[in-house]
Amino acid sequence: MTQTDDTPDAEPDLTFQVDRVHGMIMGYLNQFPWADVVALEANLAVMETAEALRKAIARFIAPFGFAPGPPRYLVVRAIFLSKDGRLSLGEIAQRTGATTTNLTNLVDSLERDGWVVRQANPLDRRVTYVELTPQGKERCALMLPAVARYTSELLGCLTQDDQRNLIEALAKLRRAAEARLAGESSP
Repeated sequence: MTQTDDTPDAEPDLTFQVDRVHGMIMGYLNQFPWADVVALEANLAVMETAEALRKAIARFIAPFGFAPGPPRYLVVRAIFLSKDGRLSLGEIAQRTGATTTNLTNLVDSLERDGWVVRQANPLDRRVTYVELTPQGKERCALMLPAVARYTSELLGCLTQDDQRNLIEALAKLRRAAEARLAGESSP
C-alpha cells in the first residue's frame, strides 16, 4: 500500500505547506487589512513546529512501549530525573504543567501499563507519591538517553547561537501568553 500526503506517516510537502501558510496569511490580510501578517505567520510557524516536534517525539518513543506519547512521557521523565526517584502528584503537576484531573488520568494509565506505582505517604495521608516500577526504571534508563540523543540530532540543524536565540524568543512568547492567561497585559 502506498502512502498519500494525507497519511500521518507521509513526509510533508514543504512547497504545499509554504503555499498553504501563505494562502492562510493572505486570507487574514484580505479579511483584516489591519492584521499584523508577520505576527500571524510567526504564530502559525510556532504552532506547526510544536505539532511536528510532538509527532516526531511520539513516533521516536513508541518503540519503547510508550503510547500515546508525550504527556505520559513528561510524567515518567519527571519521576526518573527526580532526586528521590519518586514525586508527589503535586510535584509532578508542577514539573509537567499537567492539571490535577489530567495527571490523575495519566498516572492511572501508567499504573495500568506497569510503568508506575502509587504509594501513600505514611506521615501525611493527603500526599500520594508516584514512583517508577522496576520495569519503568529499566525502560526509562534506555528511553531518556535515547531521546536526549535524538533531540540533539534533531536540533542539530540549528547552530548553538540559533538554539539560544530560539530559547530566548520562545521564553518571551511563553511569558506573554501566560500573562494573558492570568489576565495581565503582555510585557
